[in-house]
Amino acid sequence: MSLTYRPNDDALLASVYGVDPALLGAVMGPSQTSAVRLANTLALRKAVTWAAANGHHVLINGILECEIPTSGTNLVSYGSYSVGVTLPSGTTIRGADALSSRIAWFPDNTDLTIFFLIDARAAQRKVQFIDFEMRAPPTVVASTLRTYSVYHIGATSSSYTDLVRNRGMLYTGGAYSLFNSSFGNGTIEHLDTIFSGGFLGTECYGSDLAKFFHARNTKFTNSADHAVYIHPSISFNVEGCEFNTVGYYAWHNYGVSPTLAPQYQIFRGNHVASTCTRGIITGKLGEVLVEHNVFENGEISMYGDARIIGNRFSGAGSAINIAGGHSNHQR
Repeated sequence: MSLTYRPNDDALLASVYGVDPALLGAVMGPSQTSAVRLANTLALRKAVTWAAANGHHVLINGILECEIPTSGTNLVSYGSYSVGVTLPSGTTIRGADALSSRIAWFPDNTDLTIFFLIDARAAQRKVQFIDFEMRAPPTVVASTLRTYSVYHIGATSSSYTDLVRNRGMLYTGGAYSLFNSSFGNGTIEHLDTIFSGGFLGTECYGSDLAKFFHARNTKFTNSADHAVYIHPSISFNVEGCEFNTVGYYAWHNYGVSPTLAPQYQIFRGNHVASTCTRGIITGKLGEVLVEHNVFENGEISMYGDARIIGNRFSGAGSAINIAGGHSNHQR
């Protein structure tokens, strides 16, 4: 018996189980050919479009291998980048769990590719990734190659704000950045998620519009450079997170000259392991609260004011390096 996907007939089924790309022609499982992976990308695009338009989620039920078209009629571009899937507002992609559900992207070691693009310049975007593995190509991409698992372009108007949420996700592979939120406003949430790999684990940019970064119970590991790179205008609350095996700073709150002071800056209850080359850099505007963290290696480098309360430091070197600002600290 063959199963034909009919959106009108399957609306109730989709509302319960989600829209499965396999019902739109995707071939599930590992070790697919390039032709099959390209066809899987088209099936995933169809699933995303229909699910978002009808208030359903996309279901990743197993391993889905995809490849980005880089030429021909199926090419989707953002500037000089080739794009896998552009996500409309209301998109939720979810799996059963990050061990059994996976989207794996190909080809390997390529430049100027974006697997999932969230473009909010003209309209609000609310997007969620839940309970699956997002696997970039396996080769560690050099810092000169720009490949992104998720690339979010924030809203350029203060009249609306975006939300991009990761929950129960596992990001792996060799992208330049596993998650990038570019300039503009919005809220970025990483909840119970693991970022493992990439030149940078996750990036968050912004300078003149309200933007918020929240991470809770999230692990940042195996990044060649910074685990998190975030601009100093962004309000953040990072709690209960782990940073380990990081090539440079675990938390790098630095960048362009900020024009808008953050509303809050909280770094609390986190663990910076001895496998991190450096510790954290605090921002230039407002006061950051650094409280009840464990620093096994690397210092707190201050570029602005900070309250440093109840932290535990071990390893060689200074615990606090005051490059600018004022420190009110209780160890």
